[in-house]
Amino acid sequence: MSISRARINQLFELWARWCVSGSVLPPSGASILSKMVDNRGLLLFASGGAKSPNLDCIEADIERALSLLFVSDPTTVKVLRFEYLGRFKREDNTPVNQLRKAASLGMSIRTYERRLSKGRRFVIEQLRKSKQC
Repeated sequence: MSISRARINQLFELWARWCVSGSVLPPSGASILSKMVDNRGLLLFASGGAKSPNLDCIEADIERALSLLFVSDPTTVKVLRFEYLGRFKREDNTPVNQLRKAASLGMSIRTYERRLSKGRRFVIEQLRKSKQC
């Protein structure tokens, strides 16, 4: 059973938002509408309580998979993090394309894309093992 590229991108987008929002604790006081807008129509709630840690989620599983990959291939993890978390340049907030990202990491676009693909495959494989995909 294969997973679509759109679904893979959606999972990594959720993970990136989870990382940027502080990882473990969900924002307090957010309305249901704002949660839907932030998650593009998906409602994701914590296990209970207003400030309970949200570690039982697919975003945390993606983070665990990246931690496993970091042991053997830290550069691939760096590329994945930069792809999804390094969206804008600091000076003028213009979107950064993959060519610029690859250059800033000191690698060719082909190497960047190869490592990005390798990282995505590893994460999806780990999610399948844990029955999340």
